[in-house]
Amino acid sequence: MNKLLVVILFFVSISLSAQIDKSKYYSYGESIFSEVIELPYSNADSSRLVILVKAANEALKFTKVKDGPNFGKYYGVLNVEILFQNSDGIVKNRTKITDTIYFKDYEQTLSKTIFVEEAKEIIMPKGKYDIEIKFDIKDNSYLNNKEHKIDLDKNQILFTPILFNSQSSDVYTELQPFLYNQVISFDAQGVKILIPAKELEDANYTYTLVKKKEIADNQLKWETKNEVEGICKVINKVDFDFTNNYSDVKFDLKRNKNYDVLDIDLPNIKVIPGLYSLEISKNNERIAEFDIKMEWVNQPISLNRLTYAVEILKYIAKENEIEKINSSEDISTAFLEYWKQKDPTPLTPFNEALQQYYSRVDYAFFNFKTISEDDGAKTDRGKIYILKSSPKKIREEFENNKTLIVWEYPHQKTEYVFELVGAGDYRLVEIKEI
Repeated sequence: MNKLLVVILFFVSISLSAQIDKSKYYSYGESIFSEVIELPYSNADSSRLVILVKAANEALKFTKVKDGPNFGKYYGVLNVEILFQNSDGIVKNRTKITDTIYFKDYEQTLSKTIFVEEAKEIIMPKGKYDIEIKFDIKDNSYLNNKEHKIDLDKNQILFTPILFNSQSSDVYTELQPFLYNQVISFDAQGVKILIPAKELEDANYTYTLVKKKEIADNQLKWETKNEVEGICKVINKVDFDFTNNYSDVKFDLKRNKNYDVLDIDLPNIKVIPGLYSLEISKNNERIAEFDIKMEWVNQPISLNRLTYAVEILKYIAKENEIEKINSSEDISTAFLEYWKQKDPTPLTPFNEALQQYYSRVDYAFFNFKTISEDDGAKTDRGKIYILKSSPKKIREEFENNKTLIVWEYPHQKTEYVFELVGAGDYRLVEIKEI
């Protein structure tokens, strides 16, 4: 009987140590996105629209290929229907976007960070429209449509700002839009905003980006007020072209065409999360205003509850440091101040160390939970993972009627030995130098 129990525990050990990332099976953020962009158009009676759609693999339906050149791979289809309705609810245009993708590994089909992007250009008569974008996604996804309103009747100088993830200020080919529902991602290393226009007069164009309020339901609060201003570069005689390369939408500026563009490069050392007003002025007179949102799109879910985020600091913070944060009048400010000490890029507001630590907390929470502990981040394996990240190698050992797993970190010349003491419950029993 004892031998049988040992064999069972041994195979449990193998299955648990050959860990699949269980966080892949949990959906805790948006997985579909869409944007509607109006571009200049030569016909005065019509408007030119570009519809951008984006879906994470986790939202799509995948099927294993059973024959043909892609045998054994998994294919998924991005199916999107776009409806334009007037004020009377009458459908004035109905169109579809379809894209098929293939992945070799099943795990990739569950990814929250691999996206499929598509774009479609549509010419619409002038008017006001309610736009419904319907995604054909998994049945258990909580949301499958996006809604937009657009007024094509208004006579405007500047058209829809397009938000790009850019690290270079002078490159205008293969520009990658954020495509996060008209949101700038807080962790971007560079931000470019291009604002199309039919024709721009010879003048001085400037911008002012003013933070209006915080993002609702986000417990982390950066500075309440923030303002950035600068000069807009004018690019004459261009037009937009867009392509799909490997399921990513990219924009190019085509030269010697009919339209103009205002080019804004935001200094990332100043822009923090919040809802902003982007004001454009010509010779110090305001000519346009747009709403812009800066959001930490990939914020770890362990930061959604600040009391928990402070509690799980126990692996790196002293007890008095945690008490200081908890006793502060503004826990968010005290929490962010603590992390400033560990920021590898202190001149920018985005803190890579904070992102890394709580991304590991998320992984540990899902992957190391046990029957006796619902929070895997509070287990011994969770603690070591948070502090050291993934081991280079995991091996199983069986000695003295004990089932062990060993995490190897060769670059640190250290091994961590865990003993199986219950159903999936591992306890750290030894730290070895190697």
